[in-house]
Amino acid sequence: MQRTLDLIRTNFGMLGGSALAAHLIGMSAVVALMTGLSPAVAKAEEVLKVRYSQDSVESYTMEELRALPGVLVETATPWTDGPQRFVGIALHALLGEVSPAAVLSLRAVNDYAVDIPVSDVTPDYPVVAYERNGKNMSVRDKGPLWLVYPFDTHDDFQTETVYSRSIWQLVEITVGE
Repeated sequence: MQRTLDLIRTNFGMLGGSALAAHLIGMSAVVALMTGLSPAVAKAEEVLKVRYSQDSVESYTMEELRALPGVLVETATPWTDGPQRFVGIALHALLGEVSPAAVLSLRAVNDYAVDIPVSDVTPDYPVVAYERNGKNMSVRDKGPLWLVYPFDTHDDFQTETVYSRSIWQLVEITVGE
């Protein structure tokens, strides 16, 4: 860490204008890696894109998602040990009013994709989680966004269909008819 700070001090005076900006952006990525945050989170870039149509796209930063009304889901998952505490925003609240006949296409960082009928989205679940057990989720830890259901609350949530919809590393939602 001290070496990184020394490099910043040494290079700070030698860089000007856009070179300085590029250097500082690169350093924010280094800081992000050192602290466990994804560079997108550290630079306040968009972490989620919601496409309603070709001309209507909403982009969200982590700060914008956290500013929305949050919900807590406590549940065990097939991919973790023991009960987990997820905090995020209900997908229903994030999307607002969409046609009940619509289908949501969700895509992850690695291009894994899954479709969910809007009719299966309720005011309470699923939740676009941005925190697990009090911490931000890194890409390595299925984050920064993970679509979760309250798996423990009902047998209907313990099916291959629901498990396949529990997409992690979520980056894009497209609302289609």
